[in-house]
Amino acid sequence: GVDIPHCRKLFELLSLSGALAELTWPAILGKRPIF
Repeated sequence: GVDIPHCRKLFELLSLSGALAELTWPAILGKRPIF
């Protein structure tokens, strides 16, 4: 594909938020009762 700095930045942001979500969601779900 075409390497556009804007798209690359967006991808980095998405991958970072995805990694954060993987770490934080189990902690959040673990602290509240399971529905």
